[in-house]
Amino acid sequence: MNASQAPAPSTPAVTPVVEPPLGTVSQVRARQRTPRPLDPYTPPASELELLAKGRDLATVGCMRSLGFTGWTNGSLATSTSSFKEADPLEYVEPSEAAAGYQGMKARPAPRGQAAAGKRSADTTAALLGTGARLENGKAVPKGGCLSEGDKKVRSLAAAGDVVELPADSRLLATDAKFSALRDSRMKQAFGKWSACMAESGLRYGTPFDAGNDSRWNRREASTAAGAEERKVAAADATCRQRVNLQGTYEALVVAYQKATVERLRQPLIESGKIFDTWLANAKRTIAAE
Repeated sequence: MNASQAPAPSTPAVTPVVEPPLGTVSQVRARQRTPRPLDPYTPPASELELLAKGRDLATVGCMRSLGFTGWTNGSLATSTSSFKEADPLEYVEPSEAAAGYQGMKARPAPRGQAAAGKRSADTTAALLGTGARLENGKAVPKGGCLSEGDKKVRSLAAAGDVVELPADSRLLATDAKFSALRDSRMKQAFGKWSACMAESGLRYGTPFDAGNDSRWNRREASTAAGAEERKVAAADATCRQRVNLQGTYEALVVAYQKATVERLRQPLIESGKIFDTWLANAKRTIAAE
């Protein structure tokens, strides 16, 4: 059971100032995902993976052109774990919660980091653009090969500059999730959950506080949970169901996403067209290898 919050978006997204109207709050009794308004504007993980593969191959091709002949198509690979959608608040099955909270997991290495320890100064200069010219005399493109890989895929024309999305649906979706958690109606639901926990003598403001209790938030997954952790986790899951915490969260995420789509529909449509061009670029790059 994972009660840790998902990471905040890497770039800020616009958050509605006024809390949106709340639609139907359904009772959630199983792991399920409510269809959300931003779904039609969000590319599936499989397309994001293709985009990353094309960019990585273009980066490797750039490195080879600079004389790094030992670089192969497997020398650089973006972790695909970040492409899978995650919610900061997820449904917890009470029967599973009795085993305690999930232990800490190792984070995937960022793009290009896996080989960082083996890089020479020349390799770093070529990859990141930290030097203008290599020892073999070849000029390094501005920003290095990582930048060249981005240009090869995330541009609208050959040899063009990287084009950003007018409205990134994935960042907007993440923003909606955290807006939902800050919403006054979510805070009321957390208050009910907290009161339920207090009935068992447990004092926590939110499920995040319970899951991140210092007594177990760094426990390795391979280590079994202790009795107190299992007690708290079981009570947490039971109280979530009793106050329908997940139902409130799902309804709020939908409400915030609906407001986002109403405000940014045209930029989202335009972003979809740009992404389609990126994807076509990536597919051509992959086919050429």
